[in-house]
Amino acid sequence: MRKTRTTCSKCGKDVKKLRLLKRINGDWLCKECYKKRIKEKRENLKRNILGITKEQELEENREIKNKYNRVRWKKQKKEINKIREPIVPKIKGAKIKRYSRQLHNYLTKEEKNILYKKYVAQGLDDGQINIRLNNIKNYLKEYVKKLIKKKETDEMINIKFKEEFAKLIEQEW
Repeated sequence: MRKTRTTCSKCGKDVKKLRLLKRINGDWLCKECYKKRIKEKRENLKRNILGITKEQELEENREIKNKYNRVRWKKQKKEINKIREPIVPKIKGAKIKRYSRQLHNYLTKEEKNILYKKYVAQGLDDGQINIRLNNIKNYLKEYVKKLIKKKETDEMINIKFKEEFAKLIEQEW
């Protein structure tokens, strides 16, 4: 019958199971001694072979920690800002690259956003806001149709459209 070894050859600690020992260069090492050996080997590599001093290593570790902390703080700020500010959904529409000074007889993306923010400030939820925006859009369409039936000029239609939109904005402030 073969006798197996269950003691650490470095510290002499008795281990119950053989699988808790590691065999390295003919020596049987326990978990703690194995970790110490790996740590010493790493230190030897850093100090003697790579030539890294203790101060250089500490400075490098500080830089890594600072970089990690900056990223973590940025994420925390974003989360706090998300909680504080209500999220305004993007309203799909024509992309206008600069502010349009031209007169038009339809609701632009910016005008819808203005109305949306106004209703959010009043405390309405998304469903009610969408219903109101659709009602306003339909009302303004009908208003423009009435003006076209009256045979108003395009400039007058645009001016009256803007006046009606301004009334809608000031109506519930």
